[in-house]
Formats: sequence, C-alpha cells, structure tokens
Amino acid sequence: MERNDATNGEQNAFCWQCGTPLEADSQFCINCGAQVEETLSETAPEPPAEAAPEPPVETEPEPPVETDPKPQSEAAPVPPIYAPAEYTPGSDTPFPDAPAQAQTVGYRNETPPQKTTNVFVGGVLGLVVFAALFCVVIIVGLFSRNFLSPTNLSNVFTQFLMFGALACGVAMTSRAKGPDLSMGAVFALTGVIIASIGGSWIIGVAIALLVCASIGAINGVLIVFLRIPSLVATVVIAAILRGVVYVITNGREIMIGSELKTLARIEVAGLQIVPLAIFAVAFVAALLVILFSRLGKPLSKREVKDNRSASYFVAYLLSSIIAFLVGVYFMSRLGAAVPIAGIRYEIFILLCFAVITSSRFLDNRGIPAVFAAAVALFYVLLSNVFMIIGISPHWLAIAYACIALAFVIISYIARKDSLKGLVHRV
Repeated sequence: MERNDATNGEQNAFCWQCGTPLEADSQFCINCGAQVEETLSETAPEPPAEAAPEPPVETEPEPPVETDPKPQSEAAPVPPIYAPAEYTPGSDTPFPDAPAQAQTVGYRNETPPQKTTNVFVGGVLGLVVFAALFCVVIIVGLFSRNFLSPTNLSNVFTQFLMFGALACGVAMTSRAKGPDLSMGAVFALTGVIIASIGGSWIIGVAIALLVCASIGAINGVLIVFLRIPSLVATVVIAAILRGVVYVITNGREIMIGSELKTLARIEVAGLQIVPLAIFAVAFVAALLVILFSRLGKPLSKREVKDNRSASYFVAYLLSSIIAFLVGVYFMSRLGAAVPIAGIRYEIFILLCFAVITSSRFLDNRGIPAVFAAAVALFYVLLSNVFMIIGISPHWLAIAYACIALAFVIISYIARKDSLKGLVHRV
C-alpha cells in the first residue's frame, strides 16, 4: 500500500505504456496488461536524472570564477571619467567637474598671492641706506684737505670711469644669474697676454680679446646652461686665470712699448678720451641689453622659461669683454702688465651686486645700470677719502667687506614680504 501510494503520487496513477488510469492495488494495466512493477522500475531512475545537474550548481569553486566582487569594485570608478553624468558622490575617484571641488581649488589658488608687503622695507630700504652712506662720504670729503683740488678730482674722475665700466658688467650679470667674480682675473690676464706677445701691439690686443671673450662664453655655458651657481663657477675660473698669470710672469711685471702709453694718455680739454670711451661703451651696452632683453624683467615676474635665456649668456660674455677693455687701459696707463692687477676687485663686485639687489624698488629695466654707476662712484670716493685721511688700505678693505655684508642682509630683508614677517620667522 505504501508503495502503491507512492506510485500513485509519483506516477499520477497512469499506466506507463498506454496511459490508462490504474486502480488502487492493481498490479496489471486493465487495458494493455503492463505490470505496475515495470513502471516503477522504469520510472525510478527519472528523479536521480533530474537531481543529477544539481551537484555542479552547488559546488563552491565555480561561483568565484563567474562573479568576482574585486574587479567590479575596481572598474566602478571608470564611468565617471568618460561620462560625468554617471558620477556618484560616494566614489573615491576625484571628479574634475565637481562644483564643490572647483570652488575649493579656486580658493586655494587665490590665497597665496595675497601679501602684506611693507613698501619701505621691501622697496626702498637699500636705496635709503646707500644714499645715507653716500652723503656721509661726501661730507667727510668736503671737510678733508685737498679733496676738491683739481688734481684729486681728475684722479677721482678717471678711477670712476674705470670702476664704472666694471660696474656695468656687474649690473648685467646681477640681472642674469649672479655676479661675475672672474672680472678681476680677466683684467690681469689681458695685460699679461698683450705684454707677452712680441711684435705689433694690435696682434696682442686681438689675441687678448679672443681669449677674454672665450672666458666669458665659458662662464655663460657653466652658469646659464649647466646651472652651476655663478659664485662657484666664476671663483673657479678666476683661480685658474690667476694661476696662469703667475705661471706666465713668474710673479714679475712685464714692461710694454711706448705706443700703448701714448694712446692711453690722449686728452681733450683735460679729460682722458680712452677711459671715457670705455665707460660710454660699457654703459650703453649694459643699458641696451637690460632694456631690450629678459634681463630687464623684474625678478619676481620671471618664469621658468627665462632661466636659460640667451640674454643671460650674453651678459657674461659682455662682462668679460668689458674687463678686457678696462685691462687694456690700466696696463697702458701703468706702462706694464702687473700680475696682481685686480686682485681685490672681488669685494667691489660683491658690493655692487649687494647694493643692486638690496632694493626691489629699482628692480626694473635700465635702473640697475644707473644704480651700479652710482655704486662705483661711492667706492672711488670712499677710497679717496681714506687715502686723504691717511687710513691704512687694510682698514679700507675691512670697511668695504662690512658694507658689502650689510647690503647682503638688506637684500635678504628686501626679498621678504615685510619686516614683521621676517622677525616672526626669526
């Protein structure tokens, strides 16, 4: 009975062969005579056939292959990049067009340019200090004996032309990458080359010009294109040139012919023409180069593309040529090539550089060239006053070093936003 009930439930009480309904407890079909036992034996395997596919579905190795949650989480941020409309606020990927982020970025970009610049400290402090020192030197000179004598004023004027020409070279290099400290060594090498070459002095001058121009080009390549600091590159070049000078001369003076002596002493109305012409050429060259190149752009407005400008290279080339011109005049005036010529010009170059860079008020166009000429006049007047008073030259060198250091500090202050900010940082 239990088997027949199960059979009726499982086979729906029909014959497996002809489909005739079966009666309860019947063992044979009343229509075709098929046995009910055969029906059970034939239909019994069908449930296992239906259950056979279930084990593979229930196995656990396949689901991780078909559905992997990690790739879906990595691919989720991709749609916002190509379809901004599908961006979801909860995504970790930054969305460039999101209004909230755009407002935040704009606020951060506008904050740094807001400065509280102290006009006096950052603008004219260097000019005020320099003007005060200049007035002190003039007042002391006026009360000194022989300061206003024609002979002394003529010497001051001649020295000013020579140092003023060098200051023009310092102005150009200061506007570029830094001062050229090798100008004094180039100054000495010029005289040694001209005096060492026998024959016509024109050949010696031409060779010296070529050598000095090459030195300026080397400085320009090292500083502008190889990005070596100017103080390092020019000091090394100066040391090499000093060594060459002493090797050639053995530390002794070399006398020159009378032709250059006569040429250097040409005067018109009591003024020497050669130093005046050298200063005029140097000043006009520096002024034009600064005005019509990137050297005239203020330091605060320069861009990255300005760092390797060809005008910077030209500045170091011209500074060596100016030193060559001054060296020719100095040698011809003395009548000999002196190995120690220009030995202390480094402190003068540093003084010009510090004074020029100590005021952002003058950090524009051709003003630094004019300011450099004023520094040269101050340097010459201070030397003249010390000589008249009778103070030792060693004290003069110490005074120059202290003044240069003071202007370096002022230059550092001038580059800051304000004196209050500097004190706060200290």
